[in-house]
Amino acid sequence: MTPSSSPKSPVERKRTRVEYPAEMKLKMAVAMKEKFNSGVDANEWATWAEAKWGLPAYRLKKIMAAHGQWQIRVDELSGVKKTTRRPNGRGKCVGGLSQANVGCRQVGGGRTNLFKHINLRVKRWLAVQRSNCHPVESMELVEVFRDKSRLQRQS
Repeated sequence: MTPSSSPKSPVERKRTRVEYPAEMKLKMAVAMKEKFNSGVDANEWATWAEAKWGLPAYRLKKIMAAHGQWQIRVDELSGVKKTTRRPNGRGKCVGGLSQANVGCRQVGGGRTNLFKHINLRVKRWLAVQRSNCHPVESMELVEVFRDKSRLQRQS
């Protein structure tokens, strides 16, 4: 092997940013909190975490600080609880004659979703693809929906 064709060392390679899925970030945050609360020194904790996940300490601290956000996101993706709250307050249906039907639907308004279980599976698939930094086109979503519904029909 010639020196020019030798593989690059990890230091010479360009670092690529990897985005972990929410569930992985939640597991990382739980493990880091347990280690941090066990009474280790901050420097020991940083070297342990960097060695375990291969990320710089400042990113790991951000992941650990956002522990609650990862729990909410994992619950959303698993369908445990739905947390769709608009920050501007629309959709609360406070009501009054002057605000009739503004920002909210009437009771029973809109179509019921006949394929809600399939839509949830497609949303989970989309979240995994996005967390792995894969671009997803609209036709791919249609194909995945068709595949999921075909699998349900066969079973």
